[in-house]
Amino acid sequence: MRTSRGAWWRGAITALITCLSAGALTADDRPVAEVLGLSRDPLVRFVQLQNDWLEWTSAVYQNDAARASASLDGLLADAEELGLRRLPDLSLGAAGLAIAFAKEGRFDAAYRSLSAAEEFDPGRSEVAFASARIAQMKGDYTAAIGQGFEGYSRLFQDRLLRYLWQASIGHWLLFVVLASGALYVAILMATVGIELFHDINRFIDRFVPGVVALVATLVLLVWPVLLPAGVFWLLVYWSILLWAYGQRSQKVLLVLIWVILGTGPILINEQRQRIRVALAPTVLSIESLAGDRLQGSLFSDLAVLRGAVPESMAVVQVLADLHSRLGQWDSARALYESLLEEEPENGSALLNLGACHLHQGDQSRAMRHFQKAADTLEAGAAARFNMSQVLSELYRFAEAERELRIAQRLAPGRIAVWLRQVANQRVIVLDGGLDRTEEIRDELVASWTSEEDKGRGSAVWPRVLSLPLAIAFLVMAAALHLIVRREGRAEFRPAEKLAPAGTWRSTFLVGFAEVENDRPMKGFFLLLLLVVLVSLPGAAELGYRLPWLWGPSGRGAAIFAAVGLALIVLVRLIGHGRRAL
Repeated sequence: MRTSRGAWWRGAITALITCLSAGALTADDRPVAEVLGLSRDPLVRFVQLQNDWLEWTSAVYQNDAARASASLDGLLADAEELGLRRLPDLSLGAAGLAIAFAKEGRFDAAYRSLSAAEEFDPGRSEVAFASARIAQMKGDYTAAIGQGFEGYSRLFQDRLLRYLWQASIGHWLLFVVLASGALYVAILMATVGIELFHDINRFIDRFVPGVVALVATLVLLVWPVLLPAGVFWLLVYWSILLWAYGQRSQKVLLVLIWVILGTGPILINEQRQRIRVALAPTVLSIESLAGDRLQGSLFSDLAVLRGAVPESMAVVQVLADLHSRLGQWDSARALYESLLEEEPENGSALLNLGACHLHQGDQSRAMRHFQKAADTLEAGAAARFNMSQVLSELYRFAEAERELRIAQRLAPGRIAVWLRQVANQRVIVLDGGLDRTEEIRDELVASWTSEEDKGRGSAVWPRVLSLPLAIAFLVMAAALHLIVRREGRAEFRPAEKLAPAGTWRSTFLVGFAEVENDRPMKGFFLLLLLVVLVSLPGAAELGYRLPWLWGPSGRGAAIFAAVGLALIVLVRLIGHGRRAL
């Protein structure tokens, strides 16, 4: 058992790092390394990462703490040399090993793996949730609760997870409002709708026999159920028919439901497109790169990105920045030069091109590009700082001091950080390409608005079909209303209430009793509360799946929903008892 689990995790992470080593093929059957112009040196470093990972897992399995610590330090040092300090895939692999160890009862090895997972990618919410699961396995429920809260705290600090979480909450809230509205319309039909039924039946009865009139009335009231999504259109149709029969507060609620119903699908459709871009592997890889994360599919995703938007200068700059991070100055210089042909005033590209020339031994050309970058707003301070470093190398200390003072004046809070960075490198480079992530997203959206989206029914109905159908229902309902309401109303006898005030039925028919007894606003909000509590355990299924391996369980939401429903029943029972007294 132990060997098979270890082999699974070693195989999974080995596959990830093999992808990192750029041995995978792109859609045109070319190696990723060839598409991105990667040389042998960085590929060797990625292979070393794989070897260090295998060494670390072997040491952890053998409970060799000293060897595991040394392997971990080697992994982190290799990542530091690549300029990408975080290793999210290895963090997930270590968390998975921790859970596997915990299931075997090896909690020392589990906590050692969790510690490594935290070092591979500090602050990751999945590691906190995995830690909560392990604490629960151990029976330490206080620690499990604490780690669960820590996981939520980290979740909201991650931009992507926070965005997806908020979008999912929005989906759930829209579902809650519309489901409550559907129940509300059904209750109106069961109460006020009796009068509507009477009016239609009485009008038709003037022209045909009673049984035929009854059947015709039922057909007129339920025919939308034959349409696609028939229950949905039936409730919309009923809400329009019942408009004239409701009180003012009921009409206000119906109007609000219509507004949400009309705008909701359009908003969801637009949001779906934004989410699709946010979750695109290429965008995720760019954001990982911006956060110094070495994601397993980084190179293959960037190769796909270059193929998706081949004319994008933003993508060219991202690739150039990556090459400069990896110390591939020849490849980076070629990319920056092609970029500057199209964008001659790109300050960060001018600065980084100067860094390429400097590392290739051409100080004069480097200074010329730094001087050009110094005239730009985005790279002016960094260019002055780099000029001071080159002048110091040339023993022109007075000029170097002058440029450093200018840089200090332009960016007073950055000089200390830059000085620490040049301890390991001669000059600083800027990640200008990573600052263009939004531009790349827009280019991807433009490339994806193709026949696929235009032909999808889900995109057609909210934009094209919903308005004509709504207008048709409105016209039919208005015509029917004008026909049946021309006669007097004196003959109608309302039916006996199904849940009169003070009865047990009014206690347990939450929402229904309030609507029937002329308290529509209270009835709607009680229905809203009921739908919230009933749907809360499954709220995560109504939105977008968060891209994580370990997250919080739904047990807390289920307990909260059960307690809430019990409190509603208790409050209504107490109220019924007081009325009985």
